[in-house]
Amino acid sequence: MKSILVLWRTAAGAALQWRLLLWWVLALALPTLLVVLPLWRALSGLLNHALASSALALNFDPAMLVEALAGLEKQRFSAVDLGLAGLLLTLLLSPWLTGLLVTSARANRPLGMGDLFLGGWREYGRLGRMLLWSVVPLGIAAGLGGVLLDAAGEHGASATLEADGELVQHLALGFTALLVLVAQASLDAGRAVLALNPHARSAVVAWWRGWRLLLGQRGRGLWVYLLISLPALAGLGLLALLRVHTAPVGVLGVSAAVLLGLALVVLTAWMRGARLFALIEAGRERGR
Repeated sequence: MKSILVLWRTAAGAALQWRLLLWWVLALALPTLLVVLPLWRALSGLLNHALASSALALNFDPAMLVEALAGLEKQRFSAVDLGLAGLLLTLLLSPWLTGLLVTSARANRPLGMGDLFLGGWREYGRLGRMLLWSVVPLGIAAGLGGVLLDAAGEHGASATLEADGELVQHLALGFTALLVLVAQASLDAGRAVLALNPHARSAVVAWWRGWRLLLGQRGRGLWVYLLISLPALAGLGLLALLRVHTAPVGVLGVSAAVLLGLALVVLTAWMRGARLFALIEAGRERGR
């Protein structure tokens, strides 16, 4: 039986398939373009002839952008509705993107672009049902986290020292994040069970069996899941912070913003793939 570190290394390497990562980049470009292109055209029509357009082109001003978005709302252009449409398209693509990972993991070898594309659609129905079921465990985790945060807020209001109240709130926030991560781990374990059992249809049964995959053998599946997730999430947070502080102004600014956005997508795809590959390999060793 492979150790946790060997399992991590195997899964991390298996997730570094350029065709797999490229499909993720291409697919997630669709909801991005759905949001960005109409918004860009609307802002261009509003700002191109503004008195401060030259200054804005040379120096990005967030306050002016917020004011411009408010102006679009007055023209019945809803950036919120556009964002929701992009989110909906992302959710619709999500089962197919996960299906790419399942197809690749099941083949246990690098596949071509066409094989990945078709394999992802073959898995769409089962993984779509798992996406619908994800509302339940994630909702429970978020609800429990909300209770903890409310209790931490009440404790902070009555605490003698402000530092004590802040510590409790930070602990509650960290525990909430851990609950959500464990709920997500259970869903990925369910996806691994579906990958290992091509004829399985029930998302709920697969999710329930996934808990045994996570917690069996002294929590081996959960430990490797966390070992992959925590560094990757830290990297995603750092990249997101850099992206927020990178103004898309000028050739260098736009190039840096695009590269950071691509890095976010690639790291997300790698993390999702490595976690699923690790759980599938752990399931194979258990004889599932």
